[in-house]
Parts: sequence; C-alpha cells; structure tokens
Amino acid sequence: MLDPHLEKMICLFLRRHQGGERIRRASSSEESEQCRVWNHAVVVDRLEEQVAPPPRLFNNEAKDANSGFKIVGIKSSSIGRHGFYAKAMTSPSPLRLAATCMAITQRQGREIEVLMVRRNPELSFGGMWTFPGGVVEADDGPVPSPLDEDTQRWEEPSLLSTVATAAVREAKEETALEVMAGALAWFSHWIPPKVGPPKRFATWFFLAPEHHGEIVVDETENSEARWVTAAEAMQSCAEGEFPLAIPTWVTLDDLRQATDISSLVDATITGGPRWYHTHSLGPVGPRPLGQRALAWPGDAGYETGDPDTIGPRNRVIADKDFGIVERIRSS
Repeated sequence: MLDPHLEKMICLFLRRHQGGERIRRASSSEESEQCRVWNHAVVVDRLEEQVAPPPRLFNNEAKDANSGFKIVGIKSSSIGRHGFYAKAMTSPSPLRLAATCMAITQRQGREIEVLMVRRNPELSFGGMWTFPGGVVEADDGPVPSPLDEDTQRWEEPSLLSTVATAAVREAKEETALEVMAGALAWFSHWIPPKVGPPKRFATWFFLAPEHHGEIVVDETENSEARWVTAAEAMQSCAEGEFPLAIPTWVTLDDLRQATDISSLVDATITGGPRWYHTHSLGPVGPRPLGQRALAWPGDAGYETGDPDTIGPRNRVIADKDFGIVERIRSS
C-alpha cells in the first residue's frame, strides 16, 4: 500500500499546482491495480484536462523537501474519462554485502550437482531452497565504508578476498563442508532493484569445485540440505515442490547448460562473472495482471525503464509472488 505520508505529499503538490484534482490509492481498475502491486502508486483524477501532468512537476519540490520519493511516470488509466496514475518510487533501501557458495560435484554418469539448503520458515527467504551463504561479517576482511553502489568496483581485489572468505565461512557454518578457498570461481554478482525490496544485498556467487567433509546442517538457519542437478531443482520448482528465489532460479538455469565441472570452471574464469544488477521495468503488455519484467545489462529496456523498448532482451518475467514465468534472452 502507498505510504500515507507519501500520499499526503503528492496530494499537496497536486492541489498547489493544478487545483481541483483529487488523489486516491490505486484499486479500482486492472491497470492501476497492476501498478499498485509492483510500485507505490496513486491515481490522479484530472477533471479538467486530458494531458497527464509531467513528473518533474512533483519531483522538483520532492527533491527540495527531501521527501524520499520520486515520481517515475504518470500514464493514462481506465479510471474516469480523464484519469491518470502516477508511479511513485520511494528511496532505495540500504545495500549490504553478502556471499554465496555453490559447492558442486559430479558423479559418474550424472550431471553436475550443486549443494542446496532449505531455509527455516521463520527466517528471510523462509521455506525456499538456496545455496549456503549470508551477510559479510567484520572478521571476513575489509569492506568499503561508506559504500556507494553507483561507483563501487565490485571486482576490487581486497573486496573479492573478503567476500570469498565469507563464502567459505558460510558454507562451513551452514553445512560443515570444508571448501577450498583457492579453488573458488566467481560466477555472478547480483544487486536487486534500488526501490522495492525492504532488504537489499549485493551478493557474490562463487562456484566451489573442491571441498570435503560430511554434510551437517545447521538447523538454526536451514532445515535440510540436498545435492541436486539444476534440471531437477527447476523441474521440482515448476511443480511447486521446490520454491526458489529469482537469483537462485536464474543461477540454476545458467548452471544447467554445463556438461562437466572442468569446462564450467574454465568458462567461468575465462568469461568472467555474470552481472545481474537488476532493474524493475514494471508491467509488460499484454500480460496477465501482476506480471512484470526484471531486466539486466544488455536488455533494451534496462536503461529506458520501458519494458516494451524494441531491441535485445536479457530479462525474466515474474508473477506477483516473484515466481519466474519466463526467461527471455536474445541469442
């Protein structure tokens, strides 16, 4: 729902600059409801004009007032003859650092298997299957302070050393598996959209081809652990039996293309990490209510913010529960 303070401020701007308009939470049309699901949204009823007010009208004063939100679009809605809705983005949540360890193995006659754990229901990502991992801690090594995500060099050597240490530590804490730090291969880097998630983590995903020890699950964080192939995990997810967060699903989709560990590690080191710094593009038409596009570098809409921008694709379509509907990539 729209924050009451945000609603009050936008309403004040409308009254000051336009006169006669009224504002309410989006709820009574499919288009405005779709907007409400994915972004803070309000419906602006303009009773005198047929032209949408420009976002800058409100953003200039919002900036001066240090209000913590930005109007990113005002478009026609089906509410009333001259109705419009405004998509208002709040300030981004603080970004924290995290690391994930993907221990992999391959038995004769089998595809590559990866170690996954199921999060306890009361924790974040509760009930989902993930790779062992967690927040970078002070003892792991130095981290940038303050952190500026727009200018930070995520491949900086000392930072990589810190997050690799965190990945090894998390694997041991959660599963008792001893991972060989020197054999880690940086597979991908994830950052969620700036606005929307209440908790945001810049996360390094590492392949761990060398490890030893018996799996012992730390039951304070996870309820079970399992070696699975990427194809098995994704099929079980599609059947509703293996819930996955979007980064986990996409990572498994990337992993299932590999045929053996040696070539997977070599390709990862040679090609470098995959960059998944996510932009939320919003509803894509024509699509069922609640579906939206999440895009990464290389997608035509990544910079424009318009999901219908013509050009190459590097995105997923997610439903209202953040389940993957489809992954779309240009060849």
